[in-house]
Amino acid sequence: MTMAPDPRLELVRHYMINVMKIQYMQADQSIGPFICQMIERSASACDAVCLLSSLHRHCVRDNYAVAISGGTTALISSANDNDTFYYRLKSLLLRKGGSYDGGEAMAGLHVVSGFLFSGGRGDWDAYLGVAAKYAQSKFEDRRYYGPADTLKNCPETTRFIIKTTSVSPSILIYLELTTRD
Repeated sequence: MTMAPDPRLELVRHYMINVMKIQYMQADQSIGPFICQMIERSASACDAVCLLSSLHRHCVRDNYAVAISGGTTALISSANDNDTFYYRLKSLLLRKGGSYDGGEAMAGLHVVSGFLFSGGRGDWDAYLGVAAKYAQSKFEDRRYYGPADTLKNCPETTRFIIKTTSVSPSILIYLELTTRD
């Protein structure tokens, strides 16, 4: 008996080979391994990667940006996958409202990228808020003695999310001043 290939696995592979280098053009090669770890550990991060891959495939195949429904809240295309991944992420990330884990924060950043890939209109700020809440929770973690200590001692994935999110200009200026050698 022949088994059909897992479409999620194919979308993850497409992301790692084609989309990640577009999404994170300025990042070094070290981003790949921890993105893989996030995808393996977090269903939200995996769904978000699949959403981006599906959007990318659609755009490349049809040679145009995927329309955003009514310019508001959803990433819609003729591909059912986009809708499925988007609505699953929307219901998980936006209904939660409280604390988020690293995979959910990364998923939020990926959904923001999905909106940017699709023209930049819509509820992208709500998804950036997911990552910002995660980053803020790390700055408030009592294990660390302030933002500079947080960045020096937190895991690489957390550091990446914090820097990508750019929590607030005042925190970034503080971090720049306090982490110089």
